[in-house]
Parts: sequence; structure tokens; C-alpha cells
Amino acid sequence: MAQPLLEHIAHAAGSGRCAVLADGVIADVFEAMPQRPQILRFQESHGRLQWRKRQAIARHVRGLGFSHALILPHSLKSSLIPWLAGIPHRIGHVGEHRYGLVNRRPLGRAGKAREQNMVSYYLALTSAITPSHDAAPPQAPRLSVDASQIAAQQAHFGLGDYWVFAPGAEFGPAKQWPLEHWQALLGLIPSAQRLAILGGPRDHAFGEALAQSAKPGQRVANLCGQTTMAQAIALIAGARLLVSNDSGLMHVAAALAKPQIAVFGSTDPMHSGPINPQAIVRWLKLDCSPCFQRHCPLTHHDCLRNISPEVLARDLRSISAKTTMLAP
Repeated sequence: MAQPLLEHIAHAAGSGRCAVLADGVIADVFEAMPQRPQILRFQESHGRLQWRKRQAIARHVRGLGFSHALILPHSLKSSLIPWLAGIPHRIGHVGEHRYGLVNRRPLGRAGKAREQNMVSYYLALTSAITPSHDAAPPQAPRLSVDASQIAAQQAHFGLGDYWVFAPGAEFGPAKQWPLEHWQALLGLIPSAQRLAILGGPRDHAFGEALAQSAKPGQRVANLCGQTTMAQAIALIAGARLLVSNDSGLMHVAAALAKPQIAVFGSTDPMHSGPINPQAIVRWLKLDCSPCFQRHCPLTHHDCLRNISPEVLARDLRSISAKTTMLAP
């Protein structure tokens, strides 16, 4: 969702240096962006300050002489390295107790993040740098993958004509379609259709339970925790379609303009939905949603449980009738 922001900044910077400070899988996503920015990797450890490591990378960043830092997350920790590096203009939206660490906010009020699409929310940061927009950036995030990379990863994992299921939800179970629904959907698709299940290490058990429910002769590969993010991006680029929750892999598929189905529960597709004309979004918009909670406050999970596998099976039949396999 930050790719249009990166494109705008790259245009505004001209011949100046534009770099991205990111950790782990996020850095892999930035490397797939058409701008191919310089990547400064910092491995974030959740729940730990990592003060010495932040000081070390801040010393490196200070030597690069950046004039501006755009801080996308709301956390205090995310603002520490730009501050320690002495970057004069540290721009970000209101976050958790970081006054002084962030010293510039966008001109005017960008509004709360949940009240607008995240692309627009991030783009609002540029008003603190270029108040008059001389070039309107595209509103749809874009990623690109070389055909050779797609072919290499398909060969590595033994995949040909395949669909991708991405059943994980890093945020929490309030964003995750139930396992029994995924299993029922698997039982409703053609037995001859090859399927790859993608996700992180924490999704492996879920993916294994899904794969074990396959019909006899149905070829299902549980790759959760078996790929890097770069490999997952290439596999999604080569897939015919993707089915997912509201997740990072959903946005990867959207930025690759892949046919996709996205299941929403506790979140709002107007805020974090896929910006992709080939996307089908299933969201019930119940009175209790969006609640933006990790766990259902009412404990019934109706916003997800009441989205039936049969509805998604019909969507899949409609999409598969219109699509052809991307040939590397």
C-alpha cells in the first residue's frame, strides 16, 4: 500500500537518493516494487526495543546524509532510528507518544487511518515535502516480477497450472475465515486443479490441516513457512488466481493484478481492501463490523462464519472461466 507513495517520492526526489528502511518480509515486498529502491534492512523483534542495534543502524543512516524521513507505522519504535540518525525532517502521522521524535506532520489533517484507504493515508505524508503535487501518482499499488523468477520458483516447488490459497491472518482470528470453511471450499473445487497454500511459519499447522482434507487425487502443496516472501511473491505472480483473508498476501496479489477473492471479517475493505479491478471482495457488513479487533468481542465470529464456501466456489468458477495461466 506504500508503493504509490514511493513512486511519488522517487519522482519528487529526482536525482536524490531514496531508500527504504524495513525488516524481513516487508523489505522483500519493497524489492519487488518497480522503483527498486535502496533497501536498508533492520530485523525487527516484536516486544523488544533492540536499542544497541537501532543505534548501530542509525549511525550508518546518519552517514548517508538523508534530509527527510517518512515514518509509515504509528509506533514509537519506528521513529527511533530516524531520530537517532539526526535526520532533520521526520514526517509521520500522529502515533504513540512520539512527539519530538516525529517533528513534522502532513499539512492539514489527514484524518484517522481507518477512515480512508491506506494508499491515500500514506500519500498524505508527501504534503509535508511537496505541498503542490506536480504529478499525480497512480492510486493502485504495483509490483513486478521477472518471468525468469516466476519460472524458477515454479520449478523449485514443482508447480504448474495452480491456484493459491492464503488462509493466514497475521493480525488475529477475527480476520481468518474458519478452517472448516476452507476445507469445504477445497472439497468444492475440481479434483484436477493443483493448489498451493501460502503463508508464514505460524500458518503451517492450519495449512497442513487444510491439505490433509483434500479429496483423493487432489494435489495440494502446503508451503506455509516453506518460502521466503520473495518466493511467495513469485509464486503468486505465476498463479492463475488467489483466495485469501484480508492479509499481506492479498495486497501482493492485488499489486500484481491477479484475479482474486478476498474474505473480510473484522476489518473494512474501504480502508484496507485490494485495489484491483479483478478482485471479488466478500464482506457481510454486519451491524457489529468493522470492529477492528483481533478476537471477536461477541465470540460468535458471524462476520466470517456466515460467508459460505458455496458462495466462494461460485466465484471461483466464474473467475476460472475467464482466466488463463500466466506463461513465464
